[in-house]
Amino acid sequence: MVIPGIGGSGLTEQLFEGHEELSRMSILRCFLPKLLLIGLLFSVAIFPLVEQEAGTAADPLTPEERAFVAAHGPIRYAPDPLFPPFEFLDPSGVARGITPDLLTIMGKKLGVEFQAVAYPTWSDVLEAGKRGEVDLLGTLTRTPEREGFLLFSRPYLSVPYVLFVRQDGGDPKTIEDMVSRRLGVVRNYGINSWLSAEHPKIHLVAVEDSATGLTMVATGQLDALLETLPVGAYIVREKSLTNVRIVPRHIYTLPQHFGVRKDEPLLLSIVQKGLDSLTETEHSEVFVRWTGQDFSRPPSAISPLVWNALLILIAAAVLSGIWIVALRRSVRRATQSLRENEEKFRTVADYTHDWEYWILPDRSIRYTSPSCEQITGYSAEDYARDSGLLFRIVDPEDRPRFDEHICDYLDGAKRGDAIGEIEFRIVRSDGEVRWIGHVCRPVFGADGTFQGRRGSNRDTTNRKQSEEDLRESEERYQELFENANDIIFTNDLTGNFTSINKAAERVTGYTRDEALKMNIDSVLAPEYVDVARQMLSHKIQEGGQTRYDLEIVSKDGHRVPLEISTRIIYRGASPVGVQGIARDITERKRAEEALRESEAFMYTIMDNLPIGIAVNSVDPAVKFIYMNDNFPRFYRVTREALADPDSFWDAVYEEPEFREEIKKRVLDDCASGNPERMYWVDVPITRTGSETTFISAMNTPIPGKQLMLSSVWDVTDRKRSEEEKERLQSQLHQAMKMEAVGRLAGGVAHDFNNLLTAIIGNITLALMKLSPSDPAGGLLAEANKAAERSATLTQQLLAFSRKQIIEPKILDLNELISGLHTMLVRLIGENIELKTIPEEGLGMVKVDRGQFEQILVNLAVNARDAMPEGGKLLIETANVALDEEYCARHPYVRPGRFVMLAVSDTGHGMSEEVKKQIFEPFFTTKPKGTGTGLGLATIYGVVKQSDGSIEVYSEVGKGTSFKIYLPRVEGEAARSRESDLPTELMVGSETVLIVEDEEIVRNLCVQILERLGYRVMQASNGDEALALAMGYRERIDLLFTDVVMLGMNGRELADRLTRIRPETRVLFTSGYTDDAIVHHGVLDEGVSFIGKPYSLSGLARKIREVLDKV
Repeated sequence: MVIPGIGGSGLTEQLFEGHEELSRMSILRCFLPKLLLIGLLFSVAIFPLVEQEAGTAADPLTPEERAFVAAHGPIRYAPDPLFPPFEFLDPSGVARGITPDLLTIMGKKLGVEFQAVAYPTWSDVLEAGKRGEVDLLGTLTRTPEREGFLLFSRPYLSVPYVLFVRQDGGDPKTIEDMVSRRLGVVRNYGINSWLSAEHPKIHLVAVEDSATGLTMVATGQLDALLETLPVGAYIVREKSLTNVRIVPRHIYTLPQHFGVRKDEPLLLSIVQKGLDSLTETEHSEVFVRWTGQDFSRPPSAISPLVWNALLILIAAAVLSGIWIVALRRSVRRATQSLRENEEKFRTVADYTHDWEYWILPDRSIRYTSPSCEQITGYSAEDYARDSGLLFRIVDPEDRPRFDEHICDYLDGAKRGDAIGEIEFRIVRSDGEVRWIGHVCRPVFGADGTFQGRRGSNRDTTNRKQSEEDLRESEERYQELFENANDIIFTNDLTGNFTSINKAAERVTGYTRDEALKMNIDSVLAPEYVDVARQMLSHKIQEGGQTRYDLEIVSKDGHRVPLEISTRIIYRGASPVGVQGIARDITERKRAEEALRESEAFMYTIMDNLPIGIAVNSVDPAVKFIYMNDNFPRFYRVTREALADPDSFWDAVYEEPEFREEIKKRVLDDCASGNPERMYWVDVPITRTGSETTFISAMNTPIPGKQLMLSSVWDVTDRKRSEEEKERLQSQLHQAMKMEAVGRLAGGVAHDFNNLLTAIIGNITLALMKLSPSDPAGGLLAEANKAAERSATLTQQLLAFSRKQIIEPKILDLNELISGLHTMLVRLIGENIELKTIPEEGLGMVKVDRGQFEQILVNLAVNARDAMPEGGKLLIETANVALDEEYCARHPYVRPGRFVMLAVSDTGHGMSEEVKKQIFEPFFTTKPKGTGTGLGLATIYGVVKQSDGSIEVYSEVGKGTSFKIYLPRVEGEAARSRESDLPTELMVGSETVLIVEDEEIVRNLCVQILERLGYRVMQASNGDEALALAMGYRERIDLLFTDVVMLGMNGRELADRLTRIRPETRVLFTSGYTDDAIVHHGVLDEGVSFIGKPYSLSGLARKIREVLDKV
């Protein structure tokens, strides 16, 4: 059925249904007497039913059902928020419509409260039903999916579905006409399942609700909406969608049910009893109130109550006259109903957009709807007065066809045809020409008499114009298709080409005929075949347009890069092919490649710059637009750490106080706009657990942009170089000072040794001449002790200045420490614990044994003095390897394998200031008169002269540790030297040539050697000695010469003398070293030497050793 007055030819069908009712009345008059006897027989059986309907029932619910209601409370009912007039929410959120009114009546009858629960959309209502949040849903179509969570009542209404289209949106007559159009359906409607199953080719567009769908139809976004007639008509009226009309033919009629939760079967029984309790009158009143018509069931000519009344009358043997009166009354009621219906239908028809009329066989107009004036410019009264007006308004060119049509369908061969259609032009009253789409149907009376045709006319001018526009558009499209510079093609879903334009022929080299026999795979470059297939599959599933790049292989074999945009071609709802537009992007690809190369080149330059570069905003958040690799590296962060706006400060500066300070400074400097202020030097970058680095940075505003070009470079090496330079300058200054002191000490020691040699030697000679009882012997002995102490002092000075002549030997430090252990224990005292930790497999070192014994003694004495209350002294050895990293921190050390000697104490330690001066000569922390200040300076000199290094580690109150690193050497340790204690003077008779520039020393040597039995020759310098030797004819057995002399030194003298006298042995002596017989203080191999000052016995032994050497 169609709601009266809402467009479509169905309007006039309803308008004349009253005539059919009158026909039914005539049939009753004919057959009624024959039915009287049969009715009498059934009256007894039917009468109780009538009584039951009229009677009053007891409580309709069972005790179990009543208990359920009492325990459950209000029944939660969720209406569709937008399904008028059946159910909807008014602006205040109250449920309105047919179903809520029926529930109100049912609730009163059953004593049950139905409580509406509001949800925003129908989909939300269904989800609430699935989750069990509500008990009852109304106006439901029964589907298998919904049966999974709902129980359904018997149908309580039946509604037709129709198509709603635009006035100028074409003229679909059946659902099949929607195959190539956009058909809207409300999401989650039950009819959707039926539609998909019965019409799978139709392209469905889901909308959220009916109002949205009808609005989309009105605005041209949809071609049609499938909706129930009452709902759609209600919304069209409420929203004044004047350009929307109804297609007359019903698509489908669906029964509607109540649905209850599947776990509440008792509630289903209660609801069904409520529906059964509704009387015919109650049911109809609700439907008529909202729709003007009862959609709950098909209308009947005479209600069951009337039949029952008639049967009761028959059973009572009422006179036929009474029945005739009653029949007449019934006819009058029917006639009155027809009149009322006709008036109601006429009232509704007055508001339809289409021009409806009824033309009688004599061509007079019985009825014309008011919309004729909107379409033709003439009012309904004009047509009522002048029936010929209908024919005169037809355009003269179309009038012959129209007259022929009218004649055929009014009194011609087509008079009885169900439908007649024609399209023609009219001339409106204002002279405007409009196109009219005309449909007519025959009208027959109750007795079958032809009573004319009812016609429905629609202004199709816009549609015709659209068709013309479409034709012109297609022509333009074809012209564009053929003449476009871009390739345009279509292919089916298997990839076979169905059309190509001239540009495709030009680019690919294939003719149209050749291409239409080819598949797209045959022109795609092989690596793009799978890509294209995947894109097609994705497009079919997702829809829309897709743009992508690929390459084809032309007929001559060269590759052509294309940019392709494709869309799916649909036939109805089914995809049937692909339309694509492809552009030759060879030049663009070349430009892109050139741009990529240029960008890559620029990025390579930027990333390999020795500085960090970034482009960023400072407002005050720091947001980076670009940065090269060095930028985060110099700031010691990752790119990711700088990704969020204003993350720069927290990421780069760990220390909060400094972070705020530098942030304020930078932002203030940038805000000033002064380039000189936007330069920051030697900014420290600290990281917990690692060394501090330093950067310098500069910001340069980019003109016309709220951006900064930020530059940063690492100045850590420069900073450290400057610090290292300062440190090295300090070390150089210290070394120069030590060297100057050493030269002074060495020079003093040289002269002093000569004097001490004379003093000690003469004292020794004097003591030899005195008798043991002579008192002067004691005095001379004391003088000798003082001289020996002075000699020790000069040895220390020479050791410090590295001018002492040493004889290094390979030895094992573990053996040396072991040999001194007893002496060291006595030296440090009982209140200090001595512990040694020698490493097994300790490497060998090459040093002067005596010097290193003295080093251990000096360090032990210093440790003892640092622990007056007692403590621990630890001496340990170890093999170590000093790597590049260590040597970088200690530039005076070379990488390699070393033997470490460590001496540690638990004494009072030293401050940093003291540590800086401990190796300086004459510096001491001991009380005046208790130390010379040369102990550690001597150790420093000896270690350096042995190619080693010494480090000191000390903290006040925690003790001190000295670590000596000596180069590790290969070889076996030399045996410990024999005791130097004299036994008796060693004498001889050989000839000795003494060369000494110090007269007192020379005279002393002459006396000593003569006393020892040697023949002695003497000279004061080298020239004199050579002359003397040249004039002496006898053998000269030994040259005993000072090394350092004016003019010819001792080494040069020895070389020249031994060339002329190869048999002559040589013994050098000196109180000071130079490079004549030593290198870096180490005595040359095979050279015999005795240092000044020497004792008489030492000299006698040394001369004998040289002369006796094999």
